[in-house]
Amino acid sequence: TFNSPTNVSYAYNGTVYSGIAGNYWSDYNETNATINDGIWSIPYTIMELVNDSYPLVEPANPETKEEPSNDGLIHLTQDDFTDNETGYIASESGTYVLDENITCAMGIGINASNITIDGNGFYLTGNVSEPGEYWEDTGIYALSGNFENITVKNVLITEWYYGIAVPLHWEDYEITNFSVINCTFLNNDWMGIGEMYVFGGEITNSTFKNSYYGVMLPYTENIIITGNEFSGNEYGLYAGGVNNWIYLNKFENNSQNIDFRSLSGNYFHSPVVKYEFNGKVYEGRVGNYYGEELGTSNAGIYDKPYGIEAMIRK
Repeated sequence: TFNSPTNVSYAYNGTVYSGIAGNYWSDYNETNATINDGIWSIPYTIMELVNDSYPLVEPANPETKEEPSNDGLIHLTQDDFTDNETGYIASESGTYVLDENITCAMGIGINASNITIDGNGFYLTGNVSEPGEYWEDTGIYALSGNFENITVKNVLITEWYYGIAVPLHWEDYEITNFSVINCTFLNNDWMGIGEMYVFGGEITNSTFKNSYYGVMLPYTENIIITGNEFSGNEYGLYAGGVNNWIYLNKFENNSQNIDFRSLSGNYFHSPVVKYEFNGKVYEGRVGNYYGEELGTSNAGIYDKPYGIEAMIRK
């Protein structure tokens, strides 16, 4: 989301207001928009399906901006990304928050447990003039070691080789309890997420577009993948591990929605849950949406199973 998660103070026309605020966009041109406390009434369209719902009428006044030094968060700006080889290394536990859009040659390296990276609705964009090896062109990555409780949320990751690679290399390192929540992965060359040795966690409410693999999980166990959109990828999802639950996702316009190697030991449906369809509440297991008609349906579920065929393009 391209707006503050809670009320913040901002200035407009000499008056300080408190409320949910987005960003100032110099090319905003909605002629029918009205102004409400310094916020345009019509959202600013960033790209298809991505909007700033609270665009500012004028740039925020830095004199009225709350100082973040005492809020317990670690704030990151463009000035923190001066090393083109390592980017910014998060070496202590805590919550790291982006305060602006970041463009860099190497992103954020995780080197401790109990870390949350909150994009705060901003972009983390790769700026790679000459693509190198995959470990050199990554938006968010984990260094060597065993870590736990890593969360990435509310960030748009674009123009990398790997959007997220956890761990970065294939050696005997692992992460326990790794979560990606409410993120967008767009135009990352090889994959949106490449989790190697990850045990437990979730990938939820995120979008994966225009990569070779949207998500690639070759050695992952006990991950819940739900509420995501996979579109425009060569392969939407490869879940090569076991005991991963994959449901309520939307697969559409991928050359192959799911790599056939995902079929062994994973669940392409939910546990028994209550869900609503056409105004009625049902109880049962739900699967995923695959962008095609599968014949007759009952209570919102197609009678015919969806077939995942080995390496056959749709």
